[in-house]
Amino acid sequence: MFKSISDSSSLLSNLSLDSIEDEEDGPWQGLMHKFSVFHLDSINARFKEVKYKLAKGGRKAEEGLNKNEFVGAIEEIFGNCKHSVQASILYNQIDKKEHGTITWDQFLNFVIGNSPTDYQPPFTLNVGRIFSPPHVKKDTVSKIVLIETEKYFCYAIISKYGHVGLYDGNMNFQTSYHMIMAREDIDRKEKERRRRNRWVTDALFLKDALLLLIASSARSVTIYDASGLTHVALWLILGLPNIVQCLAYHFHLVNGKLTLYMGDDSGQLLSVEFLQPKNGLLRKKHSDKLSFFYWIQLYNEKEFVTISHLGRPHHDSITAIEYCKQNDTIVTSSRDATTSVTIRAVENRRHNYSFQMHRGASCFAISTSLKVLITGSDDGTVRIWNVVVKDKPIATLKEHQKGIVDLKIVEQEGLFFSLSKDGVFKLWAIKEQRCTQSRCLKFPSFQVLGKSIEWGCNSIYPGPKVIVQENAADSRTNSVWLRPHLLVTCCNYIAQLIVSFTDTLRDVSYTVLPPPPLQNSVLIPKTWKIGVDVKEGPNLKTAEDEIGHEMFTENTKSLQFVLDKNLFLENDVKNDINFRLACLEQTKLKMHMMVSNCAPYLALKLPEIEEVKLSSNLPIPNSRKIKSLVERTQRMLSDAATKTRVFLEQSSSSHTQSSRSSIVTFE
Repeated sequence: MFKSISDSSSLLSNLSLDSIEDEEDGPWQGLMHKFSVFHLDSINARFKEVKYKLAKGGRKAEEGLNKNEFVGAIEEIFGNCKHSVQASILYNQIDKKEHGTITWDQFLNFVIGNSPTDYQPPFTLNVGRIFSPPHVKKDTVSKIVLIETEKYFCYAIISKYGHVGLYDGNMNFQTSYHMIMAREDIDRKEKERRRRNRWVTDALFLKDALLLLIASSARSVTIYDASGLTHVALWLILGLPNIVQCLAYHFHLVNGKLTLYMGDDSGQLLSVEFLQPKNGLLRKKHSDKLSFFYWIQLYNEKEFVTISHLGRPHHDSITAIEYCKQNDTIVTSSRDATTSVTIRAVENRRHNYSFQMHRGASCFAISTSLKVLITGSDDGTVRIWNVVVKDKPIATLKEHQKGIVDLKIVEQEGLFFSLSKDGVFKLWAIKEQRCTQSRCLKFPSFQVLGKSIEWGCNSIYPGPKVIVQENAADSRTNSVWLRPHLLVTCCNYIAQLIVSFTDTLRDVSYTVLPPPPLQNSVLIPKTWKIGVDVKEGPNLKTAEDEIGHEMFTENTKSLQFVLDKNLFLENDVKNDINFRLACLEQTKLKMHMMVSNCAPYLALKLPEIEEVKLSSNLPIPNSRKIKSLVERTQRMLSDAATKTRVFLEQSSSSHTQSSRSSIVTFE
């Protein structure tokens, strides 16, 4: 709609174009700094003049100015050619679709849309260090999984070909392992599991079950126990119908079930409901090794799992999936132009919303509290939608020059992040629909000639979980996206973006949570616990009130010997545990040597042969003949034992023992 010069002058007189100091902005911003109301009136007069000439000549009046006419108008207004280059660049920014002319409405809307406002973001982003995790070497970082609980935090950095490295919140290396993708990997050594014909597609940490799920292009899903730093492979699911591209899950607090959502490369959506997640996602075939199932076998495991096919919402591969807990919906995206983004209810499948985009959606971010959906496309376009209005986006942002890689929303502040393939990271204000800050991440991979730039499943990740002091002024500091820094991945590199709050009250000190222990703690059954926590209440009495303070103190003193007992002493003699361990190690070495010589029986420790004697409690009848026989037998056994003992003591003798020296003959 055409705006009159009086309306435009009153609107633009309140704009302040002097506060744009972003180093990433184009040179046309310098020209816009110099525009005043007088300059805009002169430009509008030039548009009107051209419009009158076009109408008089029988041409369309709304064709506007071409590039040469626009540059000439700027030169005429300023009285020199000093700003000709900036005017040419400004014209190209307005006429991105290359129609050949621009109208006054297009020029005015562009000036208003790129004018600064009084809004100031609550924090600024500064580029920190850019490093490569030692365990990935030259492989692309496919996914960074945040393994966080109330007490522990660590990163699981997964490379493209399945090498998993665990790092603490300060990015200090802890340990690493190669994941299992196929059945033949079970018997292979870890270094032999790496194959270039299969790769990781997505990974997910189940906080409610302390499990790590990793999907691969081998049509498999591997489930690890992630309760400690030593991850143990529990289950391997093989033979899925298609390659799983993305994962999401939801834990039901009411019935204690866990539902896993999977989007594959054919556009299909699957849900796997685990009925006993606390006891185990699946049945354990073996107690000491990995249990594997084929996908078709899971249909018979009705006691543990229920599989549902949720249809095919897209005709192309699903690029991202997210479960919205507030309204119980599943959001999926695809590069399919007809159904780029789909919002579907879990229970009621009839009310589905599909958003269409010309180039599809490479990624998305949704906020049910803000009621906005933000999508990114491969052409660099970022669109802001109302979640219930699918016909037209609220705003279309085209400041990125390359395709969008990832998007994240900061709900508490009404902001969102965007990252493009050229490494440009932008911070946007949703309500103002403008970029508040831009940073160019100069990854070393960009400088390698001919290198293929690869991006992982996601590229923007939050920083480590921290312990905020109790006197923190704002509880929002503990938000997942308002942590000390952000992580951005590209190829085999990770960039840290340091978050600096403009409000000094929110810039509080913090402590990063420690990583999980190397070994899992021993799980003691509840029935074994002899101590019971007593909750204090108005009608409950403490133990001291019931038995009296004196008796309580006396009983405590009687148990003092337990605390004073030295556990390293046994029967007042120093424990020889170290000596026993050394002897055991020597026995193992001897056994290994004998086994290698094919004579393991020589390493057996045989007990000494005791002297054969008649029992002292042997009942002897009064018969003289039997008594004589018993006495003679005792004498023969004693003589045989004496001969054997004498022979063993004669160590210097070279003669061998006679075969009849210890033989007892009865007549």
